Amino acid sequence: MRTIITALKAHLLAAGITAYWVDVPDKPTFPYVLLWGPAWGKREDSLAPTTAIDTILKVTTVAENPDLALTFTSRVLTHLDKKVLTAQDRTFELNLEWSQDVEVDRQVTLPAPNRHPAFAVSGFHLNASPERP
Repeated sequence: MRTIITALKAHLLAAGITAYWVDVPDKPTFPYVLLWGPAWGKREDSLAPTTAIDTILKVTTVAENPDLALTFTSRVLTHLDKKVLTAQDRTFELNLEWSQDVEVDRQVTLPAPNRHPAFAVSGFHLNASPERP
């Protein structure tokens, strides 16, 4: 699974999009993407490179305000939807399943400009198959 997440982060970074996996540093670079998801099925699925993975990867897009979040979310969704990538031992495909409205995170206040960031959560169907020789 780490191979897939590493490849996704590199894919986004190549497009100038900062991405984090599960956790965000205390002072993240805005805007950014937070990749997260379920337990990836059975434990061995997440470890064995020979096992196919079929799950939902959640993608949270975060920006300094709602307008920027809406624009950034559109950019990220366009960049990830219907993408097929290969990383070491796997080929994986992402397809947008759903996307929620942009919301303001009132639990967080940015020091400058003393506002609340905004975010949107989307779900991508992630299908990863082992590479065949």
